[in-house]
Amino acid sequence: NTPDHSAISAFSDWKIMKPLTIMVYMWITDFIVYNGLSLTSTTLAMGDPHWTYTASGLVEIPASILLPLLMDLIGRRPSVILTHALTGIILIILPYIPATHDHMYLTMWMISKFGVAASFFALYIYASELFPV
Repeated sequence: NTPDHSAISAFSDWKIMKPLTIMVYMWITDFIVYNGLSLTSTTLAMGDPHWTYTASGLVEIPASILLPLLMDLIGRRPSVILTHALTGIILIILPYIPATHDHMYLTMWMISKFGVAASFFALYIYASELFPV
């Protein structure tokens, strides 16, 4: 009468499959957006491509510092939702910024990179607590 902890039993239980499906979707989406932003950082209109690539990496430092504070303040799930919403809203706004506003575009782009980096970090923590061993 011991509980069955096999992978097959996990795939047949909707209480496990629903969050697992959502988490897999978020991981894939975050991976694509994160890498898309990282790889396109060298094509930003402002300045040296080496500087913009370096700046896109440096924006992850505040994300990794502020995310644990945010998670402690508002919780795990709201942090994941907030960081994804921030990234999504900024990426929707980005195409509508006029080409003449380079500084505004770069700032919004960096905020989106900050958001996706924070959401990627949040998924590591949230997934480990959602699916304990």
